[in-house]
Amino acid sequence: MSTTTPSKQLDPELWTKFLRLVKPYWFSEQKWQARGLLALLLILALAVNAINVAISFIFRNINTSLAKFPDTQDASTFWRYITLYSTSVCYEVHLIKI
Repeated sequence: MSTTTPSKQLDPELWTKFLRLVKPYWFSEQKWQARGLLALLLILALAVNAINVAISFIFRNINTSLAKFPDTQDASTFWRYITLYSTSVCYEVHLIKI
């Protein structure tokens, strides 16, 4: 019984076809527009990921304040982080809509 594993290398013919397809666009008169849009896409993707990391830390603090509430009876920390969390989510939704 022999099993074949798929190759983890890119097919050279596929790579050649891809380059033949995209080269006219990336090196035409519109190349700066194409490169600018690619750069904008990468910047927005990094921004969304950074906001997701920030939201993760904020939510960690919300969970911590909820866990400590029975001992401290302090709800101000919870509401402060809920406000920060909702503001961050609204900002990210606005950024994604751009």
